Amino acid sequence: MTTSTLTPQRANGIRMQCPHCDTPSLVRSSRALSRTLRELEFQCHNHICGHTWVATLEAVRTLSPSSMPHQEVHLPLSPVTELRRAAAELRNDPRQGSLSV
Repeated sequence: MTTSTLTPQRANGIRMQCPHCDTPSLVRSSRALSRTLRELEFQCHNHICGHTWVATLEAVRTLSPSSMPHQEVHLPLSPVTELRRAAAELRNDPRQGSLSV
């Protein structure tokens, strides 16, 4: 996978405070390490500080399953999503009788 420079519009949503001076910092470039992991290069906007560093961005769990899943991506369902899915399955199961009194 290759390195790609992000345009200001795309990088606009990913911000992080500089770990040294707490100035807002933006992504200058990004490199895909896998389908679920990216390496981001940040640059501090405080010119006196001038810190540049690398951070990672990782997809760790699914909140809403994809309708177009990729065979190489295996993200676990979040606990809340698992509970909602199980509750929906129970509500739709005709073997479950009505509990109304």
